[in-house]
Amino acid sequence: MKFYEKYVSRSALLDYVEMACKQMAKRFVEPPKWFEHPPPEVEPPQLRKPDTKCFEDKKTHQSKYCKRCQQEADEEEQKLAEAEAKAREQKKDKSKNKNSLRERMKARAAEAKVQAAKKQKTST
Repeated sequence: MKFYEKYVSRSALLDYVEMACKQMAKRFVEPPKWFEHPPPEVEPPQLRKPDTKCFEDKKTHQSKYCKRCQQEADEEEQKLAEAEAKAREQKKDKSKNKNSLRERMKARAAEAKVQAAKKQKTST
C-alpha cells in the first residue's frame, strides 16, 4: 500500500506532473525581438510545356523537338489514340446494347400479344 501511495496514487501523479511542468518552464527561452515566423509554405509553380518546338535550324528555319520532347509528344499522341479507340469501343458497345434491348422489348411485346390472345380464347 505504501508503494501505491508513493508512486501510483493521484497525489503522487499530480506531483510528478507539477515537477515536469516546472522543469519545462525553467528551460523555456523567449525568442529574440527581431524573430518573425517564416511565411507559410507556397506550392511549387506548375511548369508547362513550351508552345514552340525546342530547336530551330538556322539555315532552313525548320523547327523540331529535342529527343525528350519528341518522346513525350509521341506518348501523348499514343495516349490520345488509345483514348479515342476506347471511346469508339464504348460507343459500339452502347449501340449494341441499345439494339439488344430493343430486340428484347419487341420479343416481350410479341410474347405478351400471344399470351393475351390465349387468354381471350380460353375466356370465350
